[in-house]
Amino acid sequence: MGAMEEKILAEFKKYELENLFSEIDDKGFVVIHIFKLWRFLGKGSRAQGTWKTLLDTWEFHSGGRDRGELYIFEAMHEYLVITKKTPEPVQAWAGEI
Repeated sequence: MGAMEEKILAEFKKYELENLFSEIDDKGFVVIHIFKLWRFLGKGSRAQGTWKTLLDTWEFHSGGRDRGELYIFEAMHEYLVITKKTPEPVQAWAGEI
C-alpha cells in the first residue's frame, strides 16, 4: 500500500470514529460489531491495548472527554458502547482500573 492509500485509509478511520462518537453523543449509545470497531482502531484483538486505543481516541476526538464516561456491554459478538453507567467501563478492559 502506497503513502497516499495509507493516508486515505487513516482519514477514513478517523471519519468513522468521529461518526461513532457523534452517535454516542446523540443517542447515548451505539451498537457496533467488534470487527468493525477493530478496523476503525487499526487493531485486531481484545487485548488491553485495543481498548486503550479506543479510550485515547475517545479523549482526543471529543476534546478531552473523561475516559471514565465510556462504558461497554458485550452481546452476541457485538458491543454496545454507551456513555451511561453500565457494568464494565472500557477503562477496565484497557487495564487502567
